[in-house]
Amino acid sequence: MNLTTMDSLELINRINAVTNLSSSNLNIMIVGLGGLGVVSFTHKVRDLLALRYSHIHTTEQRGVAQKRASTSAVITASDFFIAPSLSEAKVNLLIALEPLEALRSAHLLEPDGVCFIADTRIETICGCHRKYVYPSTKEIVQLIELGGVRCLTLPVTSLLRSERLLPVHTSSAMLGMFCAAFNFDLELVLNNSDKNKVHSLNTKNRTALQWGCNQFQRIQSSNESISLTDPQPMKSNFYHQSVFGIKSVV
Repeated sequence: MNLTTMDSLELINRINAVTNLSSSNLNIMIVGLGGLGVVSFTHKVRDLLALRYSHIHTTEQRGVAQKRASTSAVITASDFFIAPSLSEAKVNLLIALEPLEALRSAHLLEPDGVCFIADTRIETICGCHRKYVYPSTKEIVQLIELGGVRCLTLPVTSLLRSERLLPVHTSSAMLGMFCAAFNFDLELVLNNSDKNKVHSLNTKNRTALQWGCNQFQRIQSSNESISLTDPQPMKSNFYHQSVFGIKSVV
C-alpha cells in the first residue's frame, strides 16, 4: 500500500515519525547514485539526528565509478553506544534518491519498515541493451511492498522540470521531506547552512528543500495520495554538480 498520511508513518517500537524520536535506536539507510548527493545528504540527516540522540554512527559505501555507481550510507542513531556494519544492519527507514536504487536495497529493510522514494529516474544505469529494461516506478513500489514495507513516493521530477532544477537537487527535496516527516524545523538546516559560508544554501537548493517539506505537509492536510507516474529519464549532466554542505556538529 502507498502511504497517504503521516499517521501511518510508524517506525521502530511503533514510534510515529512526527514525534520526538524517543525510541532507543533508529537505523536509516540512504541510497542513490554517485553525483546525486547521497553523502552530503547523509551528513545533514546525521546532524539533525544528533540533536535528539546521544550516539550517532555513520557507515558509507561508495562505488569506484562514482558517476554511475550505487552509493549508500547507513545512519544509526541511538541512546547507547552501537556500531553496526553496513552489511549487517537492518534499517527501519530507507530513503532512496532514485527508484531502482530503492529496489536494490529494499531487502535490508525491516519487514514493517518505511521507504521514501524520489521518482527521479536515471535510466542510463540499466545499460543500453534492450534486455536491461527499467521497470516502472509503480512496479518498483509494488515489488518493495511485497515484503511488508510501506512506501511513500514523492514526485520530485515535477519540481525539477517546473523550477528548471537538476537531479542533484533531489537530495534537497528529500531533506525537506525528512524534516517534515520527523518534525524538524527547516530553520535548523537553513541557519546551519548560513553559518557555513563556503557551502551556503543557494536559491535552488532552498526552493527544493521547502518544496519537499510542503509536499509532505500537503499529504498530511489533504489525505491525498502521491501520484506514481513514470516521468521521462533525466539527462546525466547532474554528474558535474554538487549539493550544499553543512558542517558536522557530531
